[in-house]
Amino acid sequence: MPRTLRRAVRPLSAFALAGALSTLAGCAGGRVAQYRGDPTPETATLGDSQAQMHNRSAEMLDANLSLLLEDLARMGLWDRPSRLTKKPIPR
Repeated sequence: MPRTLRRAVRPLSAFALAGALSTLAGCAGGRVAQYRGDPTPETATLGDSQAQMHNRSAEMLDANLSLLLEDLARMGLWDRPSRLTKKPIPR
């Protein structure tokens, strides 16, 4: 190879090697990948945080259990006194 061609090839090969290494290494670190995985860690849905979701589910379970117990009392006829007795029963 002629000397002038070697002088032109060296910077180009160094530039190509630097470009290849930069694409392998990349610019993104662990923090960027962590942010991309969960950009809003304080919210679980679009408008609620984890605590708000837990509060809502606790309220829902409490209401559903209360309503279920009321329904079972009505089904078992435990919500009012028996009408089979002749004596009045205070309610």
